[in-house]
Parts: sequence; C-alpha cells; structure tokens
Amino acid sequence: MSAARRTTALATIGAAATLLAGMPSAQASTTTSDDACSGISGCEIVSRADVDGDGQRDSVAVHGRWSSSVGLRVVTATGEVMSTRTPISAHIATENPFYGAARIDGVAGYELVLMTSAGAHTFEHRVITVRGGELTTLKDPVNRYRWVTDSSVWSGYG
Repeated sequence: MSAARRTTALATIGAAATLLAGMPSAQASTTTSDDACSGISGCEIVSRADVDGDGQRDSVAVHGRWSSSVGLRVVTATGEVMSTRTPISAHIATENPFYGAARIDGVAGYELVLMTSAGAHTFEHRVITVRGGELTTLKDPVNRYRWVTDSSVWSGYG
C-alpha cells in the first residue's frame, strides 16, 4: 500500500472514530435475554449492532474499565457469548473507551472501535471484529494491531 493510500486510510479511520465518539449509537440498547451485561457488575451495554454478520443485532458491552484493560463482551442474537480484554492506558481508564460500531473491513458484521490511548494529538484505537466465531483484533492498513491517528503528522508532504 502506498504512503498516500495508507495516510488516507488512517485519516478515514480517525475521522470515523471521532465522529462515532460524539454520536449516540444508532443501535439503542434494550434489555433482552441476550443482555451482554447479564451477571457482570460494572458493565455497560454500549451497542446493539450485528457484530457476527448474521443480519441480527447482538448485545455489546464493556466492563472492568477501571484498570489497565477493558473487557468487551458480545452476546449474539442466538445466545453465543464472545469476550476479550484489551489493554488501555491508565489515564483513560475512567472514560468509556467504546467509540462505536462501524463497518470497516468489508466483511459482514460491524467492527467495534475502542480507544486504547490518548495523548496531546495522538489517539490509538483497537478495532475488534469476529473471525471464526471469536473476537479478534483487526490489523490496520499497515499491519499493526493498533490504529493510530496523529493530527501533527504530515505524511507524504515535503
């Protein structure tokens, strides 16, 4: 991938994550028997998006965000439970790191965007997706597990 295309791809992801951060989820939370927070204290439903690509909305929750990692739990419409933990920087541990659900990779189902670190002008995200019935981190266009946006980078100029 060329440097210009890579810069464009990263800028697009950064813009999408920024827009998603300020928007309420289009998939409003409802309490159902497949509630991803069932039995977990300190848990928050953050989305009702079709994560597994079967055309049905799934329950998505974050929990345990008061430490150096955050739990992400998905309960599908058919009742399958998937979960993972993602490391986050201590200075954002009190924030809700969920930035939204979006279709990013072209494969059926929504990806889940979590902010993992924030600095003066640099933000790092993990994009979680379903592969083979499990939650996994989607690599960015340059093959890294963290999606970095940096407003001070002038890639491809000068």
